Amino acid sequence: MNPIFRIELRRSNALALAALVVLFPVIFEIIFGVRDFWAGNWMKMAAILRSDLLLLAVVAVGAGALQAGLDHRRGVVELLASTPRSRRSRVLPVALAMAIAAAAAYLLAFAIASFFVAPYATYADPAAIAGVVGVGVVMMATSVWLGLLVGYLLPSRLTPPIASVVALLIMAVGSEGLGSLGNGAALSLLVPDLSPSGESTATVAVKVSALQGVWLLALGLSALGAFVTARRGIRVAAVLPAVLALVLVAPQLPHGRGYMAAYSIDHKAAELVCATGTPRVCTTRVDAGRLPQVTAPARAALTALARLPHPPTQVIEHPRMENTTFEPPAGTRDDTVWMDLTPYDTDTHGRMLAEDLKDLTATLLADAGVSGRCPDDDQLSGRYEASDISTAWLLGRPPAPDATTAAEDQERIRAGWTALTAVSPAEQVKRVSALRQARLTCQGDPYTILTKGSPR
Repeated sequence: MNPIFRIELRRSNALALAALVVLFPVIFEIIFGVRDFWAGNWMKMAAILRSDLLLLAVVAVGAGALQAGLDHRRGVVELLASTPRSRRSRVLPVALAMAIAAAAAYLLAFAIASFFVAPYATYADPAAIAGVVGVGVVMMATSVWLGLLVGYLLPSRLTPPIASVVALLIMAVGSEGLGSLGNGAALSLLVPDLSPSGESTATVAVKVSALQGVWLLALGLSALGAFVTARRGIRVAAVLPAVLALVLVAPQLPHGRGYMAAYSIDHKAAELVCATGTPRVCTTRVDAGRLPQVTAPARAALTALARLPHPPTQVIEHPRMENTTFEPPAGTRDDTVWMDLTPYDTDTHGRMLAEDLKDLTATLLADAGVSGRCPDDDQLSGRYEASDISTAWLLGRPPAPDATTAAEDQERIRAGWTALTAVSPAEQVKRVSALRQARLTCQGDPYTILTKGSPR
């Protein structure tokens, strides 16, 4: 190691900054945090660490500003300026030491988190994950250099806390604010805010990460160039890399509001992995760790649906993007019960919780095994009550009381159940089958079909 670099590591606050960068995600995300959210999913874990930049970058900016103002507060600025060494030779080592320490600490935090993911993960896209982590590494170095520049230009005791507050505001509201400019402005992704998507097959394309990395690196180099030079003209010219990167990168970023614009479906992660035996039950490759758990409840749902004519013959997990309607593809719905695992929590091993598994069969039987939403659902007052009734009928038991259901809705369910079970078994099958067809075609009132028979 270069002796000057080693000295700057010790005399600056580089090592203290590195310790904070490691300790924050380790303590709050791994020990006391949301490890069960990203268990077994590399992309979710990488995105969680990127979301930590909301505070890590703020700490780096403050540390840089604090370091840059030390000489001024010690009253040795004029003394250092009188030495034969140029400003660049004096300040560049500390700038590099702090940036490398912060970036290396971020990588160390990722390495520590990897020990909690690797044993349970069933899929990884190394290039996409490296891109997400790489942007975080670049952002840590850029934050340090921005802090150094601000501290150098405004050498006050108040500069570090003010710079940190401003950085926090930019990180917290910058993505949403820039995303509101225009119709889905791509400018939102200039701020590296990347909250994790709830969808297990979501990914950030390598191109998006590369564009973000180029912009942040150019911004950091501009800040570094302005910090190490003593000439005002060169300091102004140092802004050019950031301006050029902004002009070239912004038009190529995907459009959308906020961080969700960065996400898309990873089609390799969405490839199906199926359980042995029949009936056919499949999950996505990234959720293959849950397949042994969901197979029995899924097959129980298919067995219940076998009471109907032309029943579905398979249960398949269908990926979707977060905040979008769960709408399976048309043309394959008649013989398939689509399974949505996005809403279900997992434990720290990536396994579904026991209470969720108990409800999975009933969830798959909702609307007689038809997943998705019809356009006019909001106009069907008894749509959810009809689903509860048909699910209970398929399970062979009366609808169970639910404390979260309003009293009038519970009465509607009891009345519908009485009306359905009052007719002959053959008519019951006919009505539930008609409800399934109505949900497949988005035509007809499910509650009326169950209680009065299919329209003739």
